[in-house]
Amino acid sequence: MRHWLKAAALSAAIALGAPAPSWADIATSSQWFASLSDKERFTLQVDLVLVGTYDRLIDGVFGQGTFDAIVGYQKRSGFSPDGVLNDVERKALKRKADATWSQLGIEEVKDDEAGLTIFLPLNLMTKTESLGSFMPDDLSAMAGNAYGAPDDQIGILTFRFAQSDVSFETLYAVMREPKKGFQPTYSAIKGDVFTVSGTDGGTGSFYARFYDNGADSSGYLLVW
Repeated sequence: MRHWLKAAALSAAIALGAPAPSWADIATSSQWFASLSDKERFTLQVDLVLVGTYDRLIDGVFGQGTFDAIVGYQKRSGFSPDGVLNDVERKALKRKADATWSQLGIEEVKDDEAGLTIFLPLNLMTKTESLGSFMPDDLSAMAGNAYGAPDDQIGILTFRFAQSDVSFETLYAVMREPKKGFQPTYSAIKGDVFTVSGTDGGTGSFYARFYDNGADSSGYLLVW
């Protein structure tokens, strides 16, 4: 972890009578987050995903995960970890997120088999094969695709399930269960969307997001 506050800098601040750095306060962070517009809250969570500190439900709602992601970004970037992003910090976050978006070549892709429109890092991955052996043993998907990188360091699987075969609630319950090296560490369901994330094989990570479409459920599983 980056040691953002050096002993020498602290000594200098005390000698000059400078105020001590602010430390994270979740209540203050929550109030600041609530002051943002709906679009700003969603965009902030997306940007935190792109810089690698947020892996939970992108819903524009403040929680421990959003708070930890903000503070984690501040620590990583050398800012005061107070849980509130000032204008300079927000602009720096946006620049890093936009650079990642551009570097990955993220573009909107329509996956007809799964009935999804998703954003894929096309500079890293292409469609590789149908689901085949990737399917969990206790689920049978109507359709879907697999996308992967040449070095197998990242992969995305898309799925579509008929709710006559498995309900949205049952799908959520199954996805939350540990299996095949997948160990969920976070899960949340809100209306017609659920998210599950965790570790894959102890060294990797995964993020799953599914939508209730009425007659069927569609979603994706990101593994890296």
